[in-house]
This record gives sequence, structure tokens and C-alpha cells, in this order.
Amino acid sequence: MTLQRLIGTDEAGYGPNLGPLVIGCSCWEVASERDANLDLYQRLAPLVTNTGKPSTSTPSTGNHIQIADSKQVYRSGNLERLERNVLAIIGSMEGGIPNDGFELLRRLIPESDWKALINTFWLTPFLSIDRDELDPIPFPIVAKRHEIGGLAAEFKKQCETAGVRLSKIQCRLILPTAFNQLMSGWGNKADLLSHCTIGLVQGVLENNPALAVDIQCDKHGGRNHYAGLIQHFFGDGLVVVESETREVSRYRFRMDESPATITFLARGESFLPIALSSMVAKYLREFLMKLWNRYWQFHRSGIKPTQGYPVDARRFLSDIQEVLDAMNVPLDTIWRRK
Repeated sequence: MTLQRLIGTDEAGYGPNLGPLVIGCSCWEVASERDANLDLYQRLAPLVTNTGKPSTSTPSTGNHIQIADSKQVYRSGNLERLERNVLAIIGSMEGGIPNDGFELLRRLIPESDWKALINTFWLTPFLSIDRDELDPIPFPIVAKRHEIGGLAAEFKKQCETAGVRLSKIQCRLILPTAFNQLMSGWGNKADLLSHCTIGLVQGVLENNPALAVDIQCDKHGGRNHYAGLIQHFFGDGLVVVESETREVSRYRFRMDESPATITFLARGESFLPIALSSMVAKYLREFLMKLWNRYWQFHRSGIKPTQGYPVDARRFLSDIQEVLDAMNVPLDTIWRRK
């Protein structure tokens, strides 16, 4: 019996002008024999589903965990379902269920991103002891903590039974100031996303480079060619191109003599580690956008909240322009250029 790592990445907030770009990465260790089934949806059945409906063999409690593309889980703005599933999975890991959203972020993002976050003017009031009227949003935001706790225990048990371990979830949190600085270097969003994503994967792999690894990512801005990018981050050996098509770009290389593959998929939600990364990234962005909207609604009552996407972002920017001018806030600190 050997261990193999499965890694998936995805993002939330690629298109908006306001709010952060969040890139998620989930790393799993799977006990396997030669030619073993590594499909985590099958391994973790009957508890885990990608449809939102329990399988016919769901435990008698009726509970199940949905791991699917965040657009499916968060359909019609159902934050309760997204939050319950994300926090149950994170709660099954060391540290349990976070006490608040900032503890969650502290666990999941690197130190550099954390320092940028706590020094961001519209977030620091929520970290202050003396907040006056500007109270943080409740946490969990809408889901029930006791339900999350029950699901977390079931998920941990199912993973143990299946010989599966979720070893790490890590996210890049790229706020507008950092986003604009990176854009100045890379020139386009697809390159920015690719370099930040593979850099995140590289950091996750540093803990144990000796295990074989299968990395899968959603495609970045529709690009098909990634060999140079992989060589840049994993340049100790030759990167072999297996496929570069509109649907799949796949590469082989070695890390400390262990085999590694990395695949970029046009539709990667069928790979559970990608789906989970999508959900976590989406949840972190939703949490931060709720704080963003609360901050500005405190300074200008009655303002309609935004998700930061083009058109509505310009409406929101117009609505807060008077406050921005009074505060002397540089536009680059809140507005992503592309």
C-alpha cells in the first residue's frame, strides 16, 4: 500500500473589478495499491455527493456533504448550503471549526496575504476591539454550528474508512492593491492567475515532495499552453507535454525522483479536489464581500450591496465616490484594473 497525493485548484472572483481574487488549493493523500480507484467521489460515497442530493445509501442520519463546482452549490445565492459544506470539511481537519471568519482566513492564507488583509482600511475596523456600530457579521453567517459539527465528524470518519486524508487547504487572497501590482508585472489576468496558482501548488508540495502527485486545475483564461510555466516552477527536470487541446492540457515531470502530472481542464468540476477548491475560494470571497458591503453601508446608509462584477461595480463606485473623496482613498486600493 502506498500514498499518492491528489491536488486540485480553482478560483473565485476572476472577473470582478471590486473585491479580492481568491485562489483555492486542496491537497489529499490517498492510500492506494497498483491501479487502485482514485476517484474521491466513489471513495467517499455514500456521504459525499456532487449533485446536492444524497445517494440511495446515505447513512440513516440523512446527512450528506456536497462537493461540486461552487456555481452549483451556491446556486440562487444559497449561502447556507455553501457555508455548511465548506465549514464541515474544514472542521474535520486539525483545529476544528473556526470561531470566526478571520480565524478561518488565518488558517488558510499565507502570511504575506494575511499581513495585506489586516492592513486594508475597509477590513481593519472589523478587527478592532472598539468597533462601535461597525460590528462583524455573525459566524457562521447563516448555517447552524451544531449541524456543521455533526457533518464534520461524519466526514472525518468517512475519510478514515476510505483511506483518504485531506492534508491541506490553502488559498491565495489577492486584494486590489496586490492585484494591480501583479498586473503591472504580468500584463494580463490569465498569466497572473497561472503564476499565482502554480506558485500556490509549489508551496503546498514543499512539505512532502517525495510522494507521487496528480495536480489538476481549471484552465486559466482559456489558454492551452503551460509547459513554460511548469518548467519555471518545477525546473529540476524535463517537462513532457502529453496533450495541449482546447479541452485538456496535460504534462509529466518529476519531483525528487517521484512522478508528477499536472492537468489543466476546461471543465474540472468532476475532479473532487478542484470542486472543493472552488467552494472554499467562493466562500472566502463571499465572507469578505459581506464585510466590504457592511463597511460602505456604515458610511453611507441605504447603499445597495454589490458583488463587484462589471457594470454593477461602476454603479457602486459612483455611489461611494463622495465618501472616497472625503477619505482621500486612492482608486487603485479598491478597483482592479482588469
